[in-house]
Amino acid sequence: MEWQLRIILGVIGVIIIALVAFDGFRRSKKRKHGVNLPKMDPEQRDHEGFDYTGVGEARVVSHDDPSLAETVRYERGIPESEQVADASDDDLHITASREDGFAANEPISTHDEADDYDDSSFDESAEPELIFSLTLVNDAEMFNGQELLSALIETGCRFGDMNIFHRFKSAQQPQQKLFSIANAFNPGVFDLDTMPNEHFKGISFFMGVPGGTEPENAYQTMVATARQIKQALGGKLMDSSRSVFTEQTFGHELERIKEYKRKKLTKA
Repeated sequence: MEWQLRIILGVIGVIIIALVAFDGFRRSKKRKHGVNLPKMDPEQRDHEGFDYTGVGEARVVSHDDPSLAETVRYERGIPESEQVADASDDDLHITASREDGFAANEPISTHDEADDYDDSSFDESAEPELIFSLTLVNDAEMFNGQELLSALIETGCRFGDMNIFHRFKSAQQPQQKLFSIANAFNPGVFDLDTMPNEHFKGISFFMGVPGGTEPENAYQTMVATARQIKQALGGKLMDSSRSVFTEQTFGHELERIKEYKRKKLTKA
């Protein structure tokens, strides 16, 4: 998984540079005009969000919540009989936000011809030729660790390899990983024991193509998960170029995946 480590380190470096540059620009402009920059209003949470894990909108639970404790125990080796089954990816809907350019509450189905592929033909260990990433950051305040942990678990993400979170096609198919979620800032990983008491500036979602499952479905699921967590916790969702993630970017990235698949079929 060396390529995953390279992505984590790369994301951390780029974000730190971007924040330093932004902070320098903000301070310079503040000194020039002699006024305080207006604060952005935090985005309101949508309590009418989609339900794709069978539990509804991501919610904040206490550290003593037995449902959360059971899920975390599973990640530390509790037998499969005690697991809470993940919902099917076919139940996934992308809920929009005004900032991202989608119409509010307009569901976007992730099922298309991509879902008809046999995932057993994909190799998780293959070196990726394409990398796709999203970063969720909060300029106003850091994400509360307990709330972030709850949101990740609510959206079907599981703590695992490399001390980061992963989203699998199902709990019974851990070899078919859709994407991973890392701490966007140093040290790039999470400590499950201390996470509820910590705060985080941002998280990064990333996946490689080829990977362990059909890439179009994996990418759409990653975007939908990032949007759901954004609705639950607030913040700003950015693409790999550190621009605000838009519908246009979403469509462009899907076209990149389709073009990659067409080239592979042509070579075959």
